[in-house]
Parts: sequence; structure tokens; C-alpha cells
Amino acid sequence: NKIINYLRNNNVAYVDYLPTSFLTLIYDGNNLDSSIFSKKNNYYEYLVLNKDYQSFFKLPNLDVNDRYILNYNDIINSNTENVKAFLNKYNSLNLIFISSRQNNFETLYEIRYFYKNKFFEIDNFIMNKKDYELLFNKIKEVSLNEWKKYNSIQNEYLNYINCNINYFNLLELKTLREKLLNISIVNHINLKLISLNSNNYDIYFYGNKDILKNLLKINEINFDHSNNGCFIYLK
Repeated sequence: NKIINYLRNNNVAYVDYLPTSFLTLIYDGNNLDSSIFSKKNNYYEYLVLNKDYQSFFKLPNLDVNDRYILNYNDIINSNTENVKAFLNKYNSLNLIFISSRQNNFETLYEIRYFYKNKFFEIDNFIMNKKDYELLFNKIKEVSLNEWKKYNSIQNEYLNYINCNINYFNLLELKTLREKLLNISIVNHINLKLISLNSNNYDIYFYGNKDILKNLLKINEINFDHSNNGCFIYLK
């Protein structure tokens, strides 16, 4: 890929994919029921009715189970265990929290992004009128920009990881190798050991292990890495 080669040769960071959705929680401080899981939230109602935003702003069920797992204070006090449990329920990696408060004729917004056990305040702004389209376009933009900060692929140096590639037959091994080498951040792989249904490789790549794992997942490859070793195999 000429573009990737240009970025790499000039040590320019890039992203290889974008997240399909952000799990979204909205606190409306002006509602009588100000729970983050209130179905009487005008912002949630707008997103439910507007299909253009539904794929990006993933809404929770807003049910009793949600309220049991997480509440407003958990977010304000950064109770990361409850936030992670909530993310696990929805099989999501990305969470944005939107806080809205009315001050006379102005609405104050605070946007937070949860990443790796920590909330980051990514924007504060004021709107003089409620323009939902403008609001959610702005939140989408700042959320993606924040995500890119932590998921950009550095091109300055190579990392490597030693993994076993597990396979059932030679055709599956060939498919795995091709998929792996077609991932833009993978520079090369070195065969270290051959054994029945499992070959051991050193994998050299740009970026970091989390990005590698996500790109493998996108390419329908499982990646298990723990104290017991590293194992790669087709889904």
C-alpha cells in the first residue's frame, strides 16, 4: 500500500480502522428524573428516533439491570470496576459520557471518554439553543479525535511478540499467514519452531499489542495472550 509506505517512511502516525460505535450515557440535569438511565431523557429520545446516529451512539437498554450495575456517582467518582462491568455487559470497548446542565438560557455540556480504566474529560462547551444535530455531530467528532490519540499506529520502531499459530491443516495455516501478513502494522514474521498443528513465530509489528489484537479480531483471527503464552488461530 503506497499510502501506508509513505506514512511509515516519514514516521507519520495513522489509524487503520475506526470504531463502529461508542456506548453512550447521557445525564440531563434538567429532568426531574435525572438518572443516566431515564427513558424520559430528551437526548435519548432524539437518538432513538434519528437513524443517522444510531450506529455510532450505541444506547444501553435503560433497564433495571443497567441501574444495578452502574449509576451517576460511579462515573463522577471514577468507579472503574462498575464501568468495566457495564462495558462487558454490552461487549463494548468505548464509552462516552455526556453531561448536560441548564444555566439560564444556556446549556453547559461536558464530554468524557472512558479508556483503559480512566475517564478523560475531552470537551466542555456551551450552546445557546438545543440543536441536537449540531450537538451530536460535535460530540462524534471530538470522540473520534480522542479515540485516535490512543489508537494511532506509531511508525518509528518495531515491536515483536512470540506466538504459536495453531491450525488444523496446511490450508488453514496458509490462510492464517496470509491474513496476518496483510495486516498493515505487521512488518514480517519469523518461523522459530515447527510442530504438529502449531508453529511458533516471532511477529514484528508497528503500533502496540492492543492495536494488533483489535486488527486480528477485525480479520477474524483469535488472539489469546496470557502468562501461558500467545496463541493465534482462526475463529
